[in-house]
Amino acid sequence: MRPSGIAFRLWLGMVGLVLVVLVLLSGLLSVLLDEFYVHKRAEALEDTARQIGELVADAALNYRSEALQDSLDAAAVLLDAVVAVIDEDGVLQAATGLAPGSHAMMRTMGPLRHGLLAARMGMVFPLDEVVRVLNGETIRQWAYHPAFDAHLVYVGLPVRRDGQIRGAVLVYAPLQPIREAVAAAQGIVLRSGGMAVLLAGLLALILSRQFARPLAVMEGAARDMARGDFTRRLPVGRSDEIGTLARTLNHLAKELSTRMGELAAQRDQLANILASLSEAVLTSDPQGKIISANHRAEQALGNLPRHVDELPAALQDLYGTALAGQPAGPEEVLLADRHYLVQVTPISEGQTEVSGAVAVLRDVTPARKQEEIRREFLANVSHELATPLTYLQGYGEALLDEIRAAGLAGGPAEQHGVILIEETERLRRLIRDLLDLARWEEGAGRLNLGPVDLASSLRRVAEVVRPLAAQQGIELELDTPDVPAALADADRVEQVLHNLVDNALRHTPAGGKVRLSLGRRGAQVEVAVSDTGSGIAPGDLGRVWDRFYKADKARTRGAGGYGLGLAIARRIVEAHGGSVDVASKEGAGSRFSFSLLPATPEVSDRGTPGGTDPSS
Repeated sequence: MRPSGIAFRLWLGMVGLVLVVLVLLSGLLSVLLDEFYVHKRAEALEDTARQIGELVADAALNYRSEALQDSLDAAAVLLDAVVAVIDEDGVLQAATGLAPGSHAMMRTMGPLRHGLLAARMGMVFPLDEVVRVLNGETIRQWAYHPAFDAHLVYVGLPVRRDGQIRGAVLVYAPLQPIREAVAAAQGIVLRSGGMAVLLAGLLALILSRQFARPLAVMEGAARDMARGDFTRRLPVGRSDEIGTLARTLNHLAKELSTRMGELAAQRDQLANILASLSEAVLTSDPQGKIISANHRAEQALGNLPRHVDELPAALQDLYGTALAGQPAGPEEVLLADRHYLVQVTPISEGQTEVSGAVAVLRDVTPARKQEEIRREFLANVSHELATPLTYLQGYGEALLDEIRAAGLAGGPAEQHGVILIEETERLRRLIRDLLDLARWEEGAGRLNLGPVDLASSLRRVAEVVRPLAAQQGIELELDTPDVPAALADADRVEQVLHNLVDNALRHTPAGGKVRLSLGRRGAQVEVAVSDTGSGIAPGDLGRVWDRFYKADKARTRGAGGYGLGLAIARRIVEAHGGSVDVASKEGAGSRFSFSLLPATPEVSDRGTPGGTDPSS
């Protein structure tokens, strides 16, 4: 048995319990036996003293009768005791050990003997106790007497005759025989207890092994389950708690086997799903350790790192945000000459605890290449169409002049000529917008930066568009509080304003309002164009700044919009180092705004935002 095993502890506990019980019983039995025998000895001495007192009283106080002496000597032999009789004055009259006929010689030759007995009795019975006996009390005591170097039990009993106390009988005897008998009994008890402890130890060993053996088997089964082996089953041949535990462990193994099989199937299914995804998926724990990645992630990152700190800097920042509990991205990241759109989401347990983060990297390189090809195509087509459209407009205007000179004004020919010129001008504007957008997207746009009074810019734009607004029945409002001048290109700012106001007028019905206002957005200066038009659906808000995107396609097509104005406005603002924003509610109108850096000396010393050339 192992000292730390349950069998050893059970055996030790049972043996210890038996041993403690036997020791307590042995001590208690010793005390009880000692008190029992002492009481019995005292009772015997008291009975003897009472019989002798009655004998003295019946003999008319004849202390020297041979019958009295024989009784004293018989009691002394029978009880191994010393018996003495005193009169009412406390004078010793008879005692054990006197020969027949010695009473007659007591007066002449017995003083020494008489004195020795009296002295001896005085050692046992103090004077005050003798007085108590002569006063009518019966005493029965036992104690250690140093004079005899022994434990004694003594009894004193008054002798009454005719209702008066005429003397006393004093008896004492050593307790040594009793103590020896008790010691012998204790020895028997200890030997019996030792045998009982051995038998109890043997029985406890057998019982503990029988109890611990199935537990050891269960321990082995539990270890197998911990290693993932759930096929082992325990024998159930008992109906007690151990049998119940065995049945429970068998049921647990069965359930664990089923659940682990289901988890393995789910894990394999998840692994297959991750492997089949076209996106790269990367998962980390709360400490940033990479715990899983699919094949696409290994391809995107090359040698798969073991920690987030080993990822590229752009991914580290996104992961840091996600592990702090906030979603990060989507953000485009360049990895190994390929473009990835990355979004990192925290994995939460409960309300606040973050147990990791998962990153999804979508390869958008083909889309970026297609976008680049499309931009190049549009730029090339726009360049190729610009000159023919110029010729077409020129010939159209000449043809219209000839129609009017021929006196055909107001006829169908003139109407056709006007339509031809208007559509040609529309195509030329589209070409100009496409070329303008291509320049800004390629970073080839030019900015002539300087302090710009935005209030003046808003007023100039308002004066230009006011007739068109009045024609459509739309009220135009201005709100130009004092704000710092912006570091910007005045012409480009007014181009952005024209695009925003034109967009607002196209989406605001008659009787509505368009409002141009200035304000502050943090340290920057904000310009906003608000309308009370139809508003934008929440699903369209994220795409209104994209090229060719029109939230209300049926309406803008009729109004002549191509979906380029907002895209151009965004590129120009971003080239200034500013940002655009939109807020809208369907049926309640929209608010388009952009912010620019103020024209402070610190900002002006930084140069041109966006890496553009400040030259005109």
